[in-house]
Amino acid sequence: MVVPILDPPGGYLVINQLFEHGVAPTAQTWLLDLDALAELPDFWDNVGDGGKFLMGVALFHPKMKLTDLGNTVRDRHMKATQREASRVVFQGFDALWVAADAINRAGSTKPDAVIAALQKTKLVASRGTVTFDTKPGPTFQQWVDMPYAIIQFTKVKQPLAEATIVYPPSMATATPVKP
Repeated sequence: MVVPILDPPGGYLVINQLFEHGVAPTAQTWLLDLDALAELPDFWDNVGDGGKFLMGVALFHPKMKLTDLGNTVRDRHMKATQREASRVVFQGFDALWVAADAINRAGSTKPDAVIAALQKTKLVASRGTVTFDTKPGPTFQQWVDMPYAIIQFTKVKQPLAEATIVYPPSMATATPVKP
């Protein structure tokens, strides 16, 4: 398995090079993008045939469960733009929602007060309940239980909504397919 974790344009270049040189995805080698590139609007324009059979992390897929607040965010976005919301819409909303909540609970915008409030966050956001790991280590001050899925494209230019979910089992719509 080859697992790139690169933002564009680097991530697109790696996917193209792996495909052009016959490295991945192939019947012998999976390609798993951990940077959620496939959710970006210019993904197919940049990877073409190299995206077929690619698996990737999805921080949002139209078949993923949202909270009631998330459904409201999605509906408002779709009404305003006439297109499906993306992970960026939900991430942006959640970041602002969490920051506003922390400032409100802190009663201040002073950094120490906001940081202390953020560490005590337990807030229903668009994709789940946000809490932060307060134990020092690699996940310190991160939303560890953020929902995600592993998706796979089986056709070139396949829309995200038609990509299969292959993980977690509770959301899976198919099993992974190799070329």
